[in-house]
Amino acid sequence: MMTFEQRSTDPIEPWYKQFWPWVLIGLPGTVVVASITTLFIAINNADDIVSDEYYKEGLAINRTLAADEKAKALQVQAKLGVDFSTQQLNIDLQGQLLPAPRQLRVQFVHPVNADDDFTLFLTATAPARYAGRLPQPLQGRWTIEIADAETSAWRLRKEIAVPAAGSTPIHFNIAP
Repeated sequence: MMTFEQRSTDPIEPWYKQFWPWVLIGLPGTVVVASITTLFIAINNADDIVSDEYYKEGLAINRTLAADEKAKALQVQAKLGVDFSTQQLNIDLQGQLLPAPRQLRVQFVHPVNADDDFTLFLTATAPARYAGRLPQPLQGRWTIEIADAETSAWRLRKEIAVPAAGSTPIHFNIAP
């Protein structure tokens, strides 16, 4: 039996050469690194779906609903055509619009990335016919809003799915 005075001749290794202290330090260290990485990703990739001005937009919902109802009452319909080879956008309006607007505001809203949203102002090339050029190719899902650029009294809105870019023109009917 070994007494208190008898000591082992094995040298004791310093703590930093031991396995278990590094395991106990490594687990919380990994959590800290993962938390900092998650924070970095969250700050640099903020969601575009939630608006910063949600309260003002909530108050304005009655105006947009009134514009939709006005389009229904005027029986406004639009035929939208896109020629991919020239990026040409054509809109033919139908309905009880007297006089026909001189200019249309067409908003393209991407469902996820607000940086891809854009607005076009199309001028009349013939009675109730409007034309313009798209600044970027369309592909995937988009919400299109068409309104009178001067008064915004009526509005047409439709979600469309644009197939992969090709040379074949596409056409959409938009009605309230």
